[in-house]
Amino acid sequence: MSRTLKEEFQHSLDLIDALKTSSHPFVSEKYQLQVKEILESLDQCSRMISSLGIFSDNESWEDLKTNEIVYLTIPYHKALALERVRVQGAEDRKNLVFHQVKAYNDFLKSLDHYGLLPKTHSSRLESFLAGQLTIDNFASKVKELSDQLRPSDAAVFRAEKIAKHKAEKELEAKLDMLQKIEAKQKDPDAPNVDEDEVRDLRKEELKLYTLKTLNTLEMLSMEVQMLARAPSRPEPPIDLMRRAQAEQEQDGRERRVEDVTGYTDKLEKNPLTEAGRPILDSMGKINRPFKLVSTRQQLQSKVRGTGQYLPTMSVEDYLEEEKRRGGIIEGGGEIPSTEKSDNDMDEDAADRETMKAREWDEFVEANPKGSGNTMNMG
Repeated sequence: MSRTLKEEFQHSLDLIDALKTSSHPFVSEKYQLQVKEILESLDQCSRMISSLGIFSDNESWEDLKTNEIVYLTIPYHKALALERVRVQGAEDRKNLVFHQVKAYNDFLKSLDHYGLLPKTHSSRLESFLAGQLTIDNFASKVKELSDQLRPSDAAVFRAEKIAKHKAEKELEAKLDMLQKIEAKQKDPDAPNVDEDEVRDLRKEELKLYTLKTLNTLEMLSMEVQMLARAPSRPEPPIDLMRRAQAEQEQDGRERRVEDVTGYTDKLEKNPLTEAGRPILDSMGKINRPFKLVSTRQQLQSKVRGTGQYLPTMSVEDYLEEEKRRGGIIEGGGEIPSTEKSDNDMDEDAADRETMKAREWDEFVEANPKGSGNTMNMG
């Protein structure tokens, strides 16, 4: 069942409120689906407004119906929704920023038509609103607008910034009042609301959105300048591979011409290993690379396998080689000379300590206490 324009716009606002309280991360698919649904609903509202002829170039603010004023905010809500779209790459981001700036441009143009732009900004926005905004000229237009909105005098800029902040706070308070009135209008038993009061509050709402739009455009101006200096989109992987292969071939040709040492970057076979040289020499030094495997069958199973393998030897082969070199003790053999010498040194030291203790005991027995020099004691 199709919705009316009023129902569709309310559906858009409900989706926006749901997005504000969404628990899904910004990068999640569910969050992006919510954003997509908002944009589709707002676009549907724009199409319905165009087909119904709600706004006309020949009408003024006084001709505009009170219940239709709210539809002027559709481009503003669309620009806010576009801020939540996730993109990848500088080119995609630039395209997204263009559509966001275009939505703000459409919003300001509609306000300018009805004479709703602040007088302090109307002249500054003249160049930005003139002509058609395109992907080619939007960066320069936003940059020019930012320069006009930012005074050269730092004191003036600070004063204007403080004034904007105070104005936004006052307008937000009036917007809260408008939302309370809208809530009362949904209650059939509530008393009728003064239409002039609602109309004035709608105008204040548009002023608030205008200030927020100008602040956002100033920030987007800096991002647009950064995107203009960003590197272009990287080449596709296939093109990169082709270019790398061509550069490698060219580098190889130059090396063959310049290098007189006979260097080559190709994988060559070691003639020593091909001659059947053993993996380990008699001193245990490794002659060529090898890889230990658990069983000889595992090594044999890889003979017909795919890929390249280094020269390998099984654990059995390694143990046999160690046994042949005498590195493995079997049957309680003789202790290696290094360990034997260490033990001998320990035993000699213990013997010396024992002999020293015995000599001291013998000395004490032969010389009891008090048996020293007694010549002067009579």
